[in-house]
Amino acid sequence: AQDLPKRDKLLKLATSYTKAIEKKRSTFANSNLTPRRARFIDSANIDADLMEQAQQILVALADLWFAGNVPGCLVKVRTKKDAHQLAENVRTREKWGDKYPSSYNERTWQSWEQYNQAHDWTKDLLNGVDTGDRDKLRQIARLEQDARFSKIPGYFSTPEPAAIEILDHLDLEAGDRVLEPSAGSGALADATLQQWPGVLVDVVERSATLQQILKLKGYALIDHDIFDLKSGDYDAIVMNPPFERGQDIEHVRHCYTLLKPGGTLVSIMAPGTFTNGQNKAKDFRSWLDRVGGQKFDLPDGSFMESGTGVSSVYIVIHKPAIRPLPGEIATPAGLKITDLPNLWKE
Repeated sequence: AQDLPKRDKLLKLATSYTKAIEKKRSTFANSNLTPRRARFIDSANIDADLMEQAQQILVALADLWFAGNVPGCLVKVRTKKDAHQLAENVRTREKWGDKYPSSYNERTWQSWEQYNQAHDWTKDLLNGVDTGDRDKLRQIARLEQDARFSKIPGYFSTPEPAAIEILDHLDLEAGDRVLEPSAGSGALADATLQQWPGVLVDVVERSATLQQILKLKGYALIDHDIFDLKSGDYDAIVMNPPFERGQDIEHVRHCYTLLKPGGTLVSIMAPGTFTNGQNKAKDFRSWLDRVGGQKFDLPDGSFMESGTGVSSVYIVIHKPAIRPLPGEIATPAGLKITDLPNLWKE
């Protein structure tokens, strides 16, 4: 029979989980991440997942009491502890098999048969609540934490504020093709899709660990080495290449050749590229001026949350929509440069 008081009590219990879940999810939210804190965050998120499942159980039970068709195995499930035990035991059996748990609350269930019926109902309920995406997101977050502390050469994930600033120079439409070379964990690709959900994003990445993250996120991993990619027709290229030994220079100049006419390349770069007196850096600055590129400074500390205080800049290059005639290539100052027929495709 319908029992509104029991329904209301269960809904009240379910609601009481909300603040505890939010508190767990915000563990060390405003602190610099360290390996120790990362472990605490991971543990807190596991606890929050379990609380959300217990909350879902209580809400489902409340619906059953309202409908008046509560199965006998659930009649005495009345507390947060009962719901928590059901959720926890589903996870335990998935990991260790049906011999666990070794006991049950005799106040709530009168026999193993009754407990197993409650377990099966809970399992069906939680599987019906699509936990796949949540589990995948948790796996991605764990892998991203591991990657940050594993010192992958040249890898510093682009923080969201920096990504938003450099992407502000793009104007994309659904169907446009975007490339993130040396994609890392795909921070720039993520920010691009968040702003323009209809674009098509390709990624390139060397690290097997980071490739795993990109695949879990569903990205098209088209190669592992950007220099093996000889042709492309991208509307935009978004980059945070490695800085060591002027690699950022090499990456930018190569990726420019993969940009379609009218496309835009934005890339984070080492500030030393614009002050270094070595020929490689000087040649790059001359090239950047010829193709009409611009340099912008990122705020100090932009990469602190990624584990480095190194300052950074970024460049923006808009490739001409129509190929200029040899000897008629305009510089930003409006001058003409002669004898540079290959500049457009450099």
